[in-house]
Amino acid sequence: MPTYTRWPVLAVAAIISIGLLAMPRLAESRTSVSLSIASAERALAISAIGITVPPTVNAAEGDSISIIATVGSGDPRSIITITLTGVPPGLNFATNTPAWLRPSATLSGSLGFQTAGTWQLHWIAFDQFGATDSKTTQLIIADTPTNLVLEARAFTSDAYRTIRLWGGKPTWCAQVEPMNEEFELDQIDLSTIRVSDARVYGTSFPASTLKPSDRDDQDRNGIEELTICVPSESFPLLFASVYGNELVPLAIEGHLLDGTSFRAEVTVRVIRSRIRTSVSPNPSNPRATLSVFTSEAGFVRVRLFDTSGRLVRTPVDVPWAAAGPHLFRLDGRDAAGRALGSGVYLYRVETSSGATNGRFAILK
Repeated sequence: MPTYTRWPVLAVAAIISIGLLAMPRLAESRTSVSLSIASAERALAISAIGITVPPTVNAAEGDSISIIATVGSGDPRSIITITLTGVPPGLNFATNTPAWLRPSATLSGSLGFQTAGTWQLHWIAFDQFGATDSKTTQLIIADTPTNLVLEARAFTSDAYRTIRLWGGKPTWCAQVEPMNEEFELDQIDLSTIRVSDARVYGTSFPASTLKPSDRDDQDRNGIEELTICVPSESFPLLFASVYGNELVPLAIEGHLLDGTSFRAEVTVRVIRSRIRTSVSPNPSNPRATLSVFTSEAGFVRVRLFDTSGRLVRTPVDVPWAAAGPHLFRLDGRDAAGRALGSGVYLYRVETSSGATNGRFAILK
């Protein structure tokens, strides 16, 4: 309800004195006249104020925007203040309030690349008498795909320049640093960093990072680096296309907090065992599968022995097999077709890639 201002009561009294002096014994006579102005109350209602803003603004990530709010009031004494909530990160809010002449406010700046969505901008204007008004602007920000890829540099220490797929280190680590001052390490979204074979599209693996306090400048070039690491559990798939001993370019990629991508490459030597074998299940009862991985095409021969070294059987003898994985069935029988008894047996696999030995057990 309206607020009123009470004006002070004004009372004026005028006293008129008339003295008559008729005779020495005549008593003095006084007449008083009081003139008063009755107290008056003046009521003034609060004048309404009104804030004007656009109801809807459409933009896209990366756009520069400027949204202006203006306020009008019917009371020239009003000193207006404007506030705003619900603002996307990275924008600037400025006002010329408190003010009584053309009060206004502006929201401006460039929209970041992780601000897509609908934002409710809530504007409020008020004066010192308690008059207030509010409006909402719906800011709709469209997602903007970005193809910009910033260049970064990656390198490794001597200890990590060679990766052995079997029997090597539990992790592989590299250092990554910005190039040409295009970004800062603090701008990187650490959860997005991934490592891949740069020759193979579509297969990448997450990398862990050391805590920011462990950053260093290992190559002493004046640029701080971020250390990223990949666990050895990722190696079989990360280097699935590697046979033998190869130089492999690794791509290290990620995103900044604003959605911009960065990429670096580093070359490492990857050594895969020239021949790998395993038996499953082990122990068997009595059938099992012998898995053989060869690094080059050629012959494959498998021979079984008992623990005394006596040849039991040659279950595999092929003149040519492609490089890569192979599966051979072991049926638990000797060369004459007789069932092998429970116990430990030895096998020797010979291929064009080399030879290796192993053992398995039959348990009935």
